[in-house]
Amino acid sequence: MDNVFIERLWRSLKYECVYLYGFEGGKNAHLKIDHWVEKYNKYVNLRTLPD
Repeated sequence: MDNVFIERLWRSLKYECVYLYGFEGGKNAHLKIDHWVEKYNKYVNLRTLPD
């Protein structure tokens, strides 16, 4: 069951960040991916909060 969540995370990262920006360097990739992960974590946390 845990593998499903990891696969979904990687798929989201690839399609929403990596493929979208087509990075030219490691530093740029690191910064964009770091920013994406922060936004993703915030979104996931907001979805799990009780109403």
